[in-house]
Amino acid sequence: MQLKNFYFIFSVLLLTYSVKLTAQNHLSGTITDTNTNETLVGASVFIKELEKGAVADEYGKYSITLPKGIYSVEVSFIGYTSFTKQITITNKDIKQNFHLKPAVTTLNTVQITAKSEARQIREQAM
Repeated sequence: MQLKNFYFIFSVLLLTYSVKLTAQNHLSGTITDTNTNETLVGASVFIKELEKGAVADEYGKYSITLPKGIYSVEVSFIGYTSFTKQITITNKDIKQNFHLKPAVTTLNTVQITAKSEARQIREQAM
């Protein structure tokens, strides 16, 4: 009887330990605009090392499950400047909010010229 108890306790401990070794943790948070603090629906979070990513929901929130390790997290959204941040995942969930800056695009001056149809008719030689 004692031997059965030993094997049972040993099995439970081994199972518990193996679950902790393969534990997955969550990286989650909100992605917002730096200037307005508005949430960025559809912004993406990409883990380069795992080629795995997540997209912000209608509230700007994202969540991704990761094993322990050190990762390069790239955050991007159309019209905003992308950036990469290194994050260390340990044995606990991490909440990390990201703030993106709008990308500044300058355009050259555009000059539009046109002639009215009335002027074109008067100038045409017959």
